Amino acid sequence: MWTITRPVSDSSPDLAFRSRAAGEVSVKSLSNWKSMLFTVLFLAGAGYTQSFMPSYYPFAADYKAVQVDLNGDGIPDLIALTSSGITELLSNGAGGFTTQTVTGPSGYPIATGDFNVDGKADVIFMNNFQIGYGAGNGSFSSFKTIAWSITPNDVVAQVADFNGDGKPDLAIAFDTSEAGQPSTFQVAVFINNGNGFNNPITVFQRVVPNGANIGFEYTTPINLVLGDFDSDGHADLVLRTTESDPINPGTAVVILTALFGNGDGTFSASTIDTTSDLTQIAAADMNNDGTTDIVADYFATAIYYGHSGRTFTRVNLTSAGDTETTPMLADFNGGGRKDIVYSSFPPDNSGTIGVRTLLQTSSGAFRQLGFEAIDTYYGGHGIVPFLQALVGDYNRDGKPDVALLAGDEIQHPQSADILLNARPRPDGSCQTPAAPAGIHVCSPVANSQVTSPVKFSFSATSFYPIRKMEIWIDGVKRKEAYEVFADEGFSDVNLTLSSGSHHVALFAGGFDGSVQKVSYDISVQ
Repeated sequence: MWTITRPVSDSSPDLAFRSRAAGEVSVKSLSNWKSMLFTVLFLAGAGYTQSFMPSYYPFAADYKAVQVDLNGDGIPDLIALTSSGITELLSNGAGGFTTQTVTGPSGYPIATGDFNVDGKADVIFMNNFQIGYGAGNGSFSSFKTIAWSITPNDVVAQVADFNGDGKPDLAIAFDTSEAGQPSTFQVAVFINNGNGFNNPITVFQRVVPNGANIGFEYTTPINLVLGDFDSDGHADLVLRTTESDPINPGTAVVILTALFGNGDGTFSASTIDTTSDLTQIAAADMNNDGTTDIVADYFATAIYYGHSGRTFTRVNLTSAGDTETTPMLADFNGGGRKDIVYSSFPPDNSGTIGVRTLLQTSSGAFRQLGFEAIDTYYGGHGIVPFLQALVGDYNRDGKPDVALLAGDEIQHPQSADILLNARPRPDGSCQTPAAPAGIHVCSPVANSQVTSPVKFSFSATSFYPIRKMEIWIDGVKRKEAYEVFADEGFSDVNLTLSSGSHHVALFAGGFDGSVQKVSYDISVQ
């Protein structure tokens, strides 16, 4: 049994007790209470059907992979440094993948974006720090060195237009440990000048106390996630740092720091939480309020709900998550709210490894689905052999799928496990464009004659995470939707319109205020 405590105001109305089926949430009377208690029950295994259909592809990544559409078919690919060099796992358009080794780049990929704005995905490589300009077919046309005097250790990165000039910039979080110098966690921002990047600007630095070590046990020292955590239209960052407690080395010190973007390349730092939880973090708008939230996971799950006043409210889901990979956030069942998928062991430690799903209900509560076996585990229990977890639509069916990068000690070692979503309902009825970026309109098309109510159905893909989809009629916003995951967005809306001609504008917006737009006219009979 899991419990979640969520603060509510004194003015919250009383809620009568409602009995629900197993796996749902029971809510008790809240009269004069300062908190709300939710109970999440495990679903019985009987009658439960598999939600993901796995396939396995050899992919021995030495570092974390970068997910990006490299061959321009509208489906995410993977690129990573392997023992064979820079290796790509390229989609074949039908949920399958082929492996390709790329010559030219050195180091390991850390980020992607369209840095020269030519409509093709580019990749940032670390060590010999450089941009690989994509040719749109999985290869690279040229490379450009990025000047940087620091030799960092652990490196993670995010891409967004941080200064509002229409060009994607690069944020890198890393740690340093030089002889005779204190260890630090830092975030540096590289502004895109149209021909590479300007010299980096340090926007955050934390000096690790004497006697503390960077990182802790099996966790990575740092995470960096992108979002709009204060809903002001400027891209923000949240940094997770992990170090050992200098007084009690057996305890971790995990610090979550928000870097709120001001839209001009500067940031305002604010500590969200300091805890001993060993967490990986991911970001998504979990409650469809337009503000990005943070989900942290390890042996428990916590959601930090973002607010426009640059504050967060933490809600704890006490669980046996057994996960060291990033929680995967998307609407996996087409229910309209984002769910949480995480890697896990079965309750009986039977020697398998797999995933669990927390489905979010329309009320914002969660229900736990049963364990789904993905592979056979040969190692000692307690260490999840997945190095990385990613979300994407790997067969263009409008449903979020999962990619797990596996290490050793399982039946399919050194592999990319692609878990295609087998649930019946997609996030949207309009298939995404067969291109790395763009908007596909299914209805109504330009210059069509329609009757009211009018069904607006469109989708979008982007080089960057999509925050929301909007429908504007005659200069007035009529609908804002958050059915998005990774670099895809969907909107299916029925709107009542008066007879006559109307001007339609459809938008897909990013965290940094960037938009993709399609506009046209229709006639309502």
